[in-house]
Amino acid sequence: MTQKKVSQIDSAGLRRLAEEHLGENRGTAYPPGTEEEPLRLHHELQVHQVELEMQNAELRQARDDLETALAEYTDLYDFAPVGYFTLDRKETIRRVNLTGAGLVGVERSRLAGRRFGLFVTNETRPAFTAFLEKVFTNPVKVACEVALQKEGNDSLSVQIEGIATASGQECRIALIDITERKRQEKALHKINEQWRALTEHSPDLICRYDVNAQRIYINPAFEKLAGKTAAILIGKIPVVEPICSASVAAKVYQAVREVLGGGESTDIEVTWEEPDGRTLHHHVLLVPEFDRDGAVMSVLSVGRDITSLKENEEKYRALFENSMDAIFLTVPNGQITAANQAACEMFGMTEEELTKAGRDGMVDTTDRRYFDALEERARTGRIFCEQTHIRKDGTKFPTETSSCILDDGSSCFALLRDITARKQSEEALRDYVRRLIEMEEELRKKLAAELHDEIGRDLTSLGINYSIISDNLSEESRIRLGARIEDSGKLIEGVSRTIRNIMAKLRPPVLDDYGLPATLRWYADIFSKRNGIAVSVRTEDPFPSLAAEIEMTLFRIAQEALTNVAKYADALNVAINLGSAGGIVRLTVIDDGKGFAPGSVSTPYDGSGWGLTIMRERAELFGGTFRLDSEPGKGTVVSVEIRESL
Repeated sequence: MTQKKVSQIDSAGLRRLAEEHLGENRGTAYPPGTEEEPLRLHHELQVHQVELEMQNAELRQARDDLETALAEYTDLYDFAPVGYFTLDRKETIRRVNLTGAGLVGVERSRLAGRRFGLFVTNETRPAFTAFLEKVFTNPVKVACEVALQKEGNDSLSVQIEGIATASGQECRIALIDITERKRQEKALHKINEQWRALTEHSPDLICRYDVNAQRIYINPAFEKLAGKTAAILIGKIPVVEPICSASVAAKVYQAVREVLGGGESTDIEVTWEEPDGRTLHHHVLLVPEFDRDGAVMSVLSVGRDITSLKENEEKYRALFENSMDAIFLTVPNGQITAANQAACEMFGMTEEELTKAGRDGMVDTTDRRYFDALEERARTGRIFCEQTHIRKDGTKFPTETSSCILDDGSSCFALLRDITARKQSEEALRDYVRRLIEMEEELRKKLAAELHDEIGRDLTSLGINYSIISDNLSEESRIRLGARIEDSGKLIEGVSRTIRNIMAKLRPPVLDDYGLPATLRWYADIFSKRNGIAVSVRTEDPFPSLAAEIEMTLFRIAQEALTNVAKYADALNVAINLGSAGGIVRLTVIDDGKGFAPGSVSTPYDGSGWGLTIMRERAELFGGTFRLDSEPGKGTVVSVEIRESL
């Protein structure tokens, strides 16, 4: 049978199709007016039956198509991304899809018969009422924006579009959730306000150019520098209405055109002279702004006054070039990027040779201080120390090095000062000090010997004469002069004791005879009896034999430390420890006194602080180290370390 639908065929055609169908199944039909009339009637009935069957099949197909279309429409209606409502003139909800029910936060079964206006916030309800009135009075589509209050949730913004039905008693409205769009618009508005406030109060020159390189915005700072109003400057390209020299305007115009054409940011520096003779320098950054399609729609220009920076740069350049100290600029890996003339002269190299040699090529890497300095700079960002450097001819020389990493971390600034002359002076001074100490000790020894030999001899003779005279006095003279004779004896004993103490301070004989440990114990005993402060001495046994100069240095330091304890510490106990390990002798003097802040010690110029200075100089004279640790209320520790052999 033909594929053409039955509903599209007239009755004659339908009969023909039925007969064709019947002929295919029953054979040839009988003509009317013959004796085979009953057979013909039977045939007619069969044809009508086929026609009815064909029409019934068409009806069933139409019903199936209608049900399918209805199901598709229902799905589209219910699950559309837009909320659909059907309202009557009293705002009563007649129909609603699932999306619409979701927008108001109520199940669809509970919405029928409720007024839609109840879901509109009080602030936007007048707008909705006016919208609904327009819908029922105008044959065209009407739109508005309102806020809906969802049950138990915050409000959301929606755009409503509506149109009345043909009967005019109902209208269909579509709700589109625009909450996110509103939020973005609000955020964009806030950003625009902030940008406006920033640009209006910025000291930088801010200008925006359109695709024709014409100014479309300038901030007050731009107007002030130009000395022209925005009305004059906006709508003009830089070369038509320049704000300074024509050459600067041409340079800016060219840069704007390049950004418009290439879509890449760029920056330039411009310089011009003002009418009052001032030279101004500006750094100008130009950034492209794109539309939604990615095409450049404008250029934002920000100009910053760098006049002061340029002036300071010139000053620092002059300082860099004329400094008597060597100045380097290096990158983190040690490569030298710049060096001044003093550096070239110091190392006997050209700047190119210094750049090629690099930092490591100029430093004596056998000097451990170099690596310690690198670690210190990596940890703190700066160093100040002494190092050993090497000239082009291979000679080594001492330097005082100051170095710091610049703020951006991209490079390092280093200043070197040749301290050869200072080191020679220090060495000569140490020789003088050593000689003075030797002379002092020699003088002390000589004075002690003379006191022993001369005054001691005379005191001995005086004591003998006193004994003879005292023994040969008559009874009468003894009674008359007894008190004076007894007092004279005490005076002789006192003078003898004083002379012995002076001799011990000048040159303790026990140091030459018994060594440093015994001398410290001997002096600690004398100090305790004289000052009432308990002193304990702990030494290693056996203790190594030291050079006489080192023993005398350590004894004098301990002696000076105890003197300071007696004068300032208010201590009750002192501990002296003497030990040796790895060829290093270590002496510590620890008291439990009131302590002090080391930084608060007065300088020697006001008469105090000499004791600490003397102890430090004595230790450093023989290559030793001196350390002082103290805190208020926690006592004081004096530590000295010196090599066992010179």
